[in-house]
Amino acid sequence: MAEQKNPFDMSEMMKLFDPNRYMEQMNQMLKQYQMPQMDTKALMEAQRKNVEAMVAANRTLFESTEALMKRQSELVKEAMEEVNKNTEKLSRSEAGDLPSHQVELIGAMYERMSANMREISESMRAAQESSMQKLDERFRESLKELKEISEKSKS
Repeated sequence: MAEQKNPFDMSEMMKLFDPNRYMEQMNQMLKQYQMPQMDTKALMEAQRKNVEAMVAANRTLFESTEALMKRQSELVKEAMEEVNKNTEKLSRSEAGDLPSHQVELIGAMYERMSANMREISESMRAAQESSMQKLDERFRESLKELKEISEKSKS
């Protein structure tokens, strides 16, 4: 039976973002369609920087995702420990006090879960913002570079 690849293998996915692979493709394309009056070295350098920015942004998201997954597993472990601790507390409660203890525990668990969700949401937002900031900076630099290249080709 043929060996199946893991569709969630991040190392395989990251190979798609290899800047060297992309630059080779760009070089072949530019050689095939020689563009007169354009500084192909400057264009290639600009594209290399674009690819590096994309790789850096993807790396940031990938690392943030790893950290987020680790934090989520920690939160699940903490929640399970809390459930065990609360189950012991409830088992030692008097029958008349049980409903009030249950309400208190549910309230405390809700507050903790809500805080955890805010933490995770903020972490995700910060990672996305960081990646977009890198891409935005590179986009603005790229526009300046392309403008300079086009002005040089006019002269």
